[in-house]
Amino acid sequence: MIRSKAALALIVAGALMGCGSEGTSTNASAEAGKSGAPTTSAKPTGATSGAAGATTGAPSGTPTAEKKDTPAAPAAAGAIFKHMPKECEEVRAYVNIAKIFTPDTVSALDAIAGKAVAEGKDPKKGEEVLAALKEGGIEPGKAVKEVAICGNKDDAKTIVAAAVDFSKADKPADVFAKAIEKAGGKPPTKEEIDGVTYLKPADGKAWLAFVGKDTVVIGEGKEAVQAAVKGGGGEADFAEAGSHVVWAKAPKDEVDVKVVESGENFDVNVKAKVKDGAKIKSEFEKVVPELDKMVEKMAFVKPLLPAAKNAKIDVQGDIMTVTTNFPKKAIAETLNNVKDMNLKDLQKQMKF
Repeated sequence: MIRSKAALALIVAGALMGCGSEGTSTNASAEAGKSGAPTTSAKPTGATSGAAGATTGAPSGTPTAEKKDTPAAPAAAGAIFKHMPKECEEVRAYVNIAKIFTPDTVSALDAIAGKAVAEGKDPKKGEEVLAALKEGGIEPGKAVKEVAICGNKDDAKTIVAAAVDFSKADKPADVFAKAIEKAGGKPPTKEEIDGVTYLKPADGKAWLAFVGKDTVVIGEGKEAVQAAVKGGGGEADFAEAGSHVVWAKAPKDEVDVKVVESGENFDVNVKAKVKDGAKIKSEFEKVVPELDKMVEKMAFVKPLLPAAKNAKIDVQGDIMTVTTNFPKKAIAETLNNVKDMNLKDLQKQMKF
C-alpha cells in the first residue's frame, strides 16, 4: 500500500489552503507543522531578484530612471520535479492542484476553511492563524498550484515539493513562521542556508524549505531536504507526470494512476495488482444501479455520480484496470454543496 506519509502532500495542500482535517481550527494552516507536516513556500531558480535601477556605463549627466523590484515570474509547470530524489521506493506522485481547484472553487474553499475554524476546538486560534497568513499576503485558497511526492519507507527520505504562489508576500517564510507560532504558541526553528529559509515547528518533525516565492520543499530529514533543494536527481522519473492532472506510480504495489484533461471532463485510468479482481468487478456492477438511491443520504456528492456510473472495470489475471470520466465542474459543484453544510453533519454522512 502507499504509505500514509505519502499523503503529506495533501496535508500541505490543505494547510496552505486553510483547510484542516476533522475541522480542527489550528489545522487551518500552520497546525500541520505539529503533526509533522509543515507549511510551505519556495524560490524559483533564475528568478529576477529585482535589480536596482543603477545602470553601468550610462553617459554622465544622463538621468537614470529608478527601477522597482520586478516580481519573479511563476515557475513553469513541473519545475518542482527537479527537487525530487532519485530513490522513491514506495511512490512517485504528482497533483496539479490548480487544474482541480479552479477559480470557481476558491470561494467555496475559503468558506469551508472559515467554517472549519469556527467549528473547531479553538476558533480564536484558528482565526489568528488565517489572519496571519492573509495579512502577510498569502491567500490560503489560492496558494498551492502543484504538489510532487517522493515516498520512501524511511520517513527521513520522503520528500514533498509544492509549487506555490506567494507573489504578494514580501517574505513568505516569515509569514509562515508567524502563523506557526500562532498555532502552536512557540516560534519555529529558523535557519538561513545558501539563500533558502528553513523552518521547523517546535512540536513538529518536518522541515520546510522556502525557495524564493514559488517553491516549498518539505521533509522530516533535514539533510534530505537540503539535498532536494539543490536538486534531487529524480527529475527524469517524473517526466511523464507533467502532462497529467494526477499521476502516481507505486512500483512495489503495482499501482498506476493517471488523470488527464479531456475537453470539459477528466479522464481517469487506474491500474493495480489485486486479489479477487473478478469478485470486485462483480460486486461493483451490482452496486451501480443502487447509486442514485445511496446518494440520497449523501446528496453533496451527487455531482460526482458520473465518475461511478461511467466506470468500467477490466480484469486480466491479477491486474485490475478501472477507467472512467466525469465533468470538471463536478468538483466545484461538490465543494459548493459542502460549504453550506455543518461540518459535523458532513462527517456523519461520510461515515455512512
